[in-house]
Amino acid sequence: MGGPRGAFQPTLWTQVLLARDRDAPEGRDALERLVGLYWRPVYFHVRRLGKDVETAKDLTQEFFARVMERGTLADADPTKGRFRTFLLTVLDRFLCDEHRRERAKRRRPDFDFTSAEAHFRLDQTFERDWAMAVLERGFVRLAARSPHASVLARALRKEAVPYAQLARELETTESNVKVMVHRARRELREILLEELRATVDRPGEEAAELAELFGAFSV
Repeated sequence: MGGPRGAFQPTLWTQVLLARDRDAPEGRDALERLVGLYWRPVYFHVRRLGKDVETAKDLTQEFFARVMERGTLADADPTKGRFRTFLLTVLDRFLCDEHRRERAKRRRPDFDFTSAEAHFRLDQTFERDWAMAVLERGFVRLAARSPHASVLARALRKEAVPYAQLARELETTESNVKVMVHRARRELREILLEELRATVDRPGEEAAELAELFGAFSV
């Protein structure tokens, strides 16, 4: 993921175009990426509307099944705003039109709803859920880089982890831990920019998206 340093990643709208061709490997990869990023915010949005867990699961799976199989992505237009705004509009329209839940006999995306429920909060927003999903992907990628990175990623996800504790885990000095934490934060920022670079329309917009991502946590 990310490709060579400095290379601009395919825009989200390029991925949307690719995702329309589900028979091509690139199309399946693009579609998997879009679904993987947005399923949890969609699920939480449905839950927040008062649906119970099982109903929300069914509606989320049915929604993405329709997105994948009915050419919904063909209506996405980069000139009319951000993709997540488009997706939320489509979702709300789907929920309004959904008068009954059908047990569709098709292959549905396999979502880990049990894990997601631990993060559900009634007072959060779709925007914050999106930010959390992107940040989670960033931590996972950072942790996968090395055993030391795994420890540092875990520490960055918590507040006020003592440097002395990290020094013991990493078998190094506290001063060295400070340097490692600084580098880990910088690496995480670069990873997040790579993730966001694939979801903007033009080069350079990922920085603004990163600001919106962190801004979502202050709301």
